[in-house]
Amino acid sequence: MDQAGGTLDLGLVTIEVPQGAVSMPVHFSTGPGFGPEYAGIPPILSFALIAKQLDWGGTVEAFGMPLQLTMQLASLDLTDIDATSLQFARLTPGLTWDLLPTRHGIDSIAAATDRTGTFAVVGRSTAAPIALTVTSDAPSAGRHRVDPGTTVTVTVRAIPSGPVAKGTLDATVPQDWTMTNNGGATVDPTTGELSWPLASLDPGQVVSKVLVLEAPVLATGSSSYQTTGAFGARITRRRAPVTVADPLAILVAPRVVIEHRVLGTLDGASGGVTYGSQDAALPGEPKFEVFRTRFRVENPDSVDVTLVPLLQYREAATGVLTGVPVIGGALGGLLAGAWATLPKADTAHGHAKFYVAPEARGYTVETDRIDAGEARTSDAESSAQPLGDSPTASGAEEGSFAPGVGSKGENPAPAVTIPAGGWTEVEFSVRATIWADYAGSYELRLTDNGAAIEPSAVAAVTIEPDPALVPGSGSAGPDALPMYGPPAPPAPNAAQYSLAPRTVGAAGGMAVGSLKAAGLQAAAGSPLHGDMSLTTDSCAACHRTHSATGPYLATGQLPQSTQCFICHNGTGATSNIAAEYAAARPNDASTGSYYQHPAIAANSGHTNANLDEFHNVENRHSECTDCHNPHSPPLSTGTAASVTTGSAWVRSDALGGASGVAAHNNGAPAGSPPKYGWLGTPPSSDEGGTTWATAEGPLQYEYQLCFKCHSGYTVLPSQDPTHPSRWALDKGVELNSANLSYHPVEAAGKNTSSYIACSLSGACGTAADVNPYRLWTFTANDTIRCTHCHGSNSVNGSPPVTAPLPAADGSLQVHVSLNRGLLIQAYRDRDLHLSTDPRAFDASQFALCFSCHSMAPF
Repeated sequence: MDQAGGTLDLGLVTIEVPQGAVSMPVHFSTGPGFGPEYAGIPPILSFALIAKQLDWGGTVEAFGMPLQLTMQLASLDLTDIDATSLQFARLTPGLTWDLLPTRHGIDSIAAATDRTGTFAVVGRSTAAPIALTVTSDAPSAGRHRVDPGTTVTVTVRAIPSGPVAKGTLDATVPQDWTMTNNGGATVDPTTGELSWPLASLDPGQVVSKVLVLEAPVLATGSSSYQTTGAFGARITRRRAPVTVADPLAILVAPRVVIEHRVLGTLDGASGGVTYGSQDAALPGEPKFEVFRTRFRVENPDSVDVTLVPLLQYREAATGVLTGVPVIGGALGGLLAGAWATLPKADTAHGHAKFYVAPEARGYTVETDRIDAGEARTSDAESSAQPLGDSPTASGAEEGSFAPGVGSKGENPAPAVTIPAGGWTEVEFSVRATIWADYAGSYELRLTDNGAAIEPSAVAAVTIEPDPALVPGSGSAGPDALPMYGPPAPPAPNAAQYSLAPRTVGAAGGMAVGSLKAAGLQAAAGSPLHGDMSLTTDSCAACHRTHSATGPYLATGQLPQSTQCFICHNGTGATSNIAAEYAAARPNDASTGSYYQHPAIAANSGHTNANLDEFHNVENRHSECTDCHNPHSPPLSTGTAASVTTGSAWVRSDALGGASGVAAHNNGAPAGSPPKYGWLGTPPSSDEGGTTWATAEGPLQYEYQLCFKCHSGYTVLPSQDPTHPSRWALDKGVELNSANLSYHPVEAAGKNTSSYIACSLSGACGTAADVNPYRLWTFTANDTIRCTHCHGSNSVNGSPPVTAPLPAADGSLQVHVSLNRGLLIQAYRDRDLHLSTDPRAFDASQFALCFSCHSMAPF
């Protein structure tokens, strides 16, 4: 444009340039109204006036003389607009309108400006107000939170207060939501915006559009477990919005968010905990040892939320070809096992591979409070944040911390309330059971009382390899070293308890010439405890017609052991029971410490073993003839033997003719007492008028002899509630085959797994189990004798076991033992709960268990 001036027609706007106003090119443009609203309506029209200088190209901010701006009104649609309010305006750098003095004509408006910039024509609307709202069926409290994948109904509603001319109803929806019903709208393929044409509306007429959408499902492993969907609406006329609704924001997130987790291992001696890196897995966790799994729980909503923490586990997915665990992700979830709830400490664990375990040595269930200073996670996104003992090491945390909860035995744990936008930590102490697979990979997740929280951070744990397969573990291979080194030396006072060895498998009969050595007048070599016919002279070994000093014309005085030790002292019989009792530790009834059946105690008042002296009375005594009938003819073998696989063990020759008690479970539920019956062989008649108990039959099985004193058939000693390990328990109840588990004395056990099979056979792993304490090998279908655990430990001296090994069906006597409870091998008990006990695990202290079971897991 030169100095001559002129008129420029831009259509709606005419610009008159005075002569000499500019001497440089001027750029003009027009377009739909844009910029901030003015007096209730957006600009009707916008245009730009830009001048550029020729010689250096800079932008000129002012013209030499004012330009005249004119706008014709006749061609404009001014419905709902006050024409007298129309004015030219210039947009300021602060995005406000600087109004120009505007002259109003009959069909036009005019103004003048000497500035460049963006201009518009603005004015006030006269249209009736429209109430425009966007609502949904999402929760009204807080941030309208919904779970990922939830179907949500959104309603856009317009209600005018007066007549409204036609226009367009527009709506915007989040692009990551899935639309299942768009309410008949036209959808812009580029922006996804929805539009409905509006006819003229009457006052109070309701326009309602209903949309059905599905919230996005957040990807597993995503760095964020929440998103916010924004919904908007407006009514547009002349390409400009005349009414805009308040936006609706819907939070898509779990009810709570499991953002991070951290795992910790316990030091059994000190009780200290070492936490690993945040979000790191726990490799090589030993079975039976407690570890901790802690989760960071966040509340993404603006209202408080209460969580009931419940822990679950599953087997992690493993690659088919590589064997590498697949933790998390769509493939991991598809290939992994089903989630199972961890049992709590005081319930039956069944075949669960993990349970929530106490840490206290007294097996006390505890619940701890976790305060902010004890937090072990950070809101940092790092997958390997080494926090250690420094809580919140990454700096300031978002949101307030609510005291957390740590469970040592309970599942679910007590509920915890997380404040709006806050966070907390939840921890469980966990122990892997015998059913957990060696080298198995598992995942642990926190749920809301069993309801899944997805997506969520899971804790990955791998169990240690099978010790039987680890080179140099002492469990397998010809070059294996002893797992626990040489056995501990005997205690300083052990010498006084050294017992003479006995011949394994001996029937306890008289040796040749033993009667003469004992000073008795019976024929040498006669079967003393055999032929009791009227022609035998064996009776003279124990009875004297004219010189008897004890009851029943016995040669020995009471207690009966005095009589029996005449021969059973190593001179008249091959078994030297007298020497065992001479060196036995004394019983201590006040502490429940028993080392001997009290056969050498003062006269107990016992009369005859075929008399029922125990039924419904507390009559604790153990004379020799309570277990042995010296007049009973022997069986053929002199040993005990299992009749058939799965049956109980029949009595040995040494118990022939003794009395006992039968236990009839008859479907008695677990933990309940059976119906008991007396067993014995009383004489068919009695000239003295003695009343004999009616017997169901003779003693058949070895355990039936034990039940005479160690079951509810008799009155058991008072139970001390402060020392449950010292209770005199009802063995009839404990060994009921209806129980969930039991030692297989009356019947074969219920555990027929491959693990128990290898444990009993001593063949866990690829090679024979190295176990210096093993006495016998069994199968999962075998039964055992009471004497496989309770027996005179002189059978093989101090551990480790030395040859010759006792036979499982051999003569296993229960007279005295160095071990409390008359145990055949050492078993450390009672002090395991003491937190001050510094001793670590020592296999020799649990030799009793390893008499039958493999040492491999330990």
